[in-house]
Amino acid sequence: MQAIGRIDITVPATQNRYEFYIKIVCEKLAELKKGTKVATYHSFGGDFPKTYELSSEEQIGTSSIELWIKVK
Repeated sequence: MQAIGRIDITVPATQNRYEFYIKIVCEKLAELKKGTKVATYHSFGGDFPKTYELSSEEQIGTSSIELWIKVK
């Protein structure tokens, strides 16, 4: 399988930008209502808020699919 390149090379790929987007995702996850389910593959790069619990995880290919549920 061929590796996929960047979608938009005009957007700088910097550590600060990466950390900024991780922060935004964490903030959005925190705003969601109790019972929300989120599936990830290769994670999203950060730690889930403490209000989420890992419900299940299954190894697929080079990583795992994780199911997170907001419990609080």
